[in-house]
Amino acid sequence: MRDFFAPSMPVDILQSPVFRVVPVLGDAMYPTLRGDHDYVLMKPVTKYAGEGIYVLDNGIGIDFYRAESTMDETRQIRLFRDNPAYRDRFMTIAQFEARVLGIVVADIKVRNGRLLASA
Repeated sequence: MRDFFAPSMPVDILQSPVFRVVPVLGDAMYPTLRGDHDYVLMKPVTKYAGEGIYVLDNGIGIDFYRAESTMDETRQIRLFRDNPAYRDRFMTIAQFEARVLGIVVADIKVRNGRLLASA
């Protein structure tokens, strides 16, 4: 029965100078991440660190994207969202590295926003 539950995350991680808790904005990553409801635990990075969900600076705020290498001669990064209403984007590695803020290491799903707001 113990294997049924995911391992708990040490509280120190949430208060770490290495990680940041970032609110999810918008519907681009829905249903995986719910905008204005969920949070992510982000590790700041300055370069592509393999496939995953990244936080990028869009010039006026932040955006969440899944990123994967195209693995071809163009050496581009494909950026896409979980919501099919959004189109894919492609960036060179240099463009990606100029905008990347971090990689998502955990999602924080809010189950009762009312209780969270009253804390």
